[in-house]
Amino acid sequence: MAPTSTPTSSPAAAAELATTTPSTTAPIPPSLLAQYLNADHLASLTRTHAVTIAATSAAITSVVCGYPFDSIKTRMQAFRYDSTMACIRSTFHAEGLAGFYRGVMPVAASISVLRSISFSLYNGGKQEISALLPEGTTPLTSLMISSSIAGAMAGSVVATLNSPVDFIKLQKQLERIVVTAKPTAMADMVGEAVTLAPTAAAGLGEGASAAAAAGARGIDAPAMRTPSHGSGHGSASTSSLSAPPKIKSTTEWARHIVELKGPSGLYSGYSMHLVRDAIGTGMYFCGYETCKHLLSTYVSGAPAGPLTYMMAGGLAGSLSWIVLFPIDVTKSVLQREALQRHPKYSTALQFVKMRWAKGGIRGFYNGIGPQLLRSFPVHSINFLVYENVVKWCRTVGVIEGDSS
Repeated sequence: MAPTSTPTSSPAAAAELATTTPSTTAPIPPSLLAQYLNADHLASLTRTHAVTIAATSAAITSVVCGYPFDSIKTRMQAFRYDSTMACIRSTFHAEGLAGFYRGVMPVAASISVLRSISFSLYNGGKQEISALLPEGTTPLTSLMISSSIAGAMAGSVVATLNSPVDFIKLQKQLERIVVTAKPTAMADMVGEAVTLAPTAAAGLGEGASAAAAAGARGIDAPAMRTPSHGSGHGSASTSSLSAPPKIKSTTEWARHIVELKGPSGLYSGYSMHLVRDAIGTGMYFCGYETCKHLLSTYVSGAPAGPLTYMMAGGLAGSLSWIVLFPIDVTKSVLQREALQRHPKYSTALQFVKMRWAKGGIRGFYNGIGPQLLRSFPVHSINFLVYENVVKWCRTVGVIEGDSS
C-alpha cells in the first residue's frame, strides 16, 4: 500500500484560511487615559486652550519664585533688621521654610485663575480693538493702542474679582509679627496713637510699600518670650501671657472681616485697587508688547526669542511699578485703616494731601528699591514661561510642513 502524503496548502489557500479563521487573541481596547491623550485629542486641547494653559503655568511659576522675596521685602520695610540675611535667618529660625510662603496658597490659587482670565480677555480684546482701528494705522501705533485698552479692560475685571482675596492676603502676610507686637510698638509702626480693633492686625500687601504705609518708620521686632517652667501663680500667669497667639486661616480672616464690616468690608480699598489694576495692567501689556516689538525689530533683527521675552517682561514690570507705586501705597494705607475703629484717613484724597505735605513726592516712593529688584526677575520669568508654553501648545502634533 502506498503511503499517503499530507497535502500541502498553496499560498493562496493559506491566506484565505488566515482571513476566515478568527484570531485567538482579541485586541485590547485602549484605556480611557490612552484615548484622552492620543495625539489628535491632545493637539486639539492644547491649541484651543493655549492661552489658559500658558497663563496658569506662568502664574504658578511667578508665585513660587517671587513670593519669598515679597515676604522678606515686606518684613524688612515694616521692621528693623541688620541686613537682608539677618531677616532671612530670623524668619527661617522662627517659622521655618513655611514662613517665606505665609498666605501663599490663596494667592497661588487666585492668581492662577485670574491670570488665565486676564490673558484671555487681553488677547481677545486686543484683536477686537485692532480690527476697529482706521486703515493706515502703523503697526506699532496699533499695537500700543490695542494692548493698552485691552489691558485696562482686563485689569478692571480682574480687580473686581480679586479685591476680596487681595484684602485678606494683606491681613495674613505680616500677621505673625504684628500680632506679637506690643500695642505701643504697633502705634509707632503706623505712626499714630490709635485704638486697634480687638483682634484686627494691620497687614500690607504684595507690591505695597510697607514702610510708606507705616509712616516710613520701622520698629524693632519684639522678642518672643518663652513660657516659664516654674511653679506658682506667677509662672502660670507668665505662661498664659507669653503663649503665642493663634494665627487665623484664610477662612477665619474672611469671617472676621465680615463680622466687623459686613460683606462689603471684603471690598475695602476697592476703588484704589480698581484704579491701580486698570492703569497698571494697561501699561504692563502695552509696555511688554512695545518693548518686544522694538527689541526684535531694532536690536536683534530676528523674531522674538527667550532673551527678548525676558527683557521686555522685566522692563514692562519695572516701569509700570514706577508709575503705580504711589497708587499702591495709597491703597495699602486705606486697607490698613479699614479694620481700625478710628481710621486716620477717611478718603484717598485726604491721605494724599497729608502725605504730600509731609514728604512731597518722595513720601510716595519709600521702599520702591526692593520692589524693583523683585519685579524685574519675576516678570521676566512670567513672560518667558508664558510665551514658550503658548508656542509649545500651538505646535503639539504639528509635523514639518503642516500648516494647521
